[in-house]
Amino acid sequence: MSKINLLKEGEKLTDFGWGIARKKPVEVHYREVIPDAWDNGVDVPSEVIFTREGTIVGFPDEDYVILGIDGERYPIKKDIFYRSYDIVISCDSSVSKEIER
Repeated sequence: MSKINLLKEGEKLTDFGWGIARKKPVEVHYREVIPDAWDNGVDVPSEVIFTREGTIVGFPDEDYVILGIDGERYPIKKDIFYRSYDIVISCDSSVSKEIER
């Protein structure tokens, strides 16, 4: 997928009212997606995650589950996770899967 640049040469997004922000260095807990033991309405192994925005399905090998700073849980695609976060302590998927059962 190619990116389309709508800006003309020399233009910046800040010229059009956009600000610039940097994500604060906040540590979050994360773990692998654990497929639900019950029928969750999806034909592949997945985990149903109840978020503030509604119910979202996370998939093993595609997503992590993040525990946010206010205790909220939400899935995040692994490629986005690795672009957004540095690992401080690696998750132990074998331990989290036993605890969740």
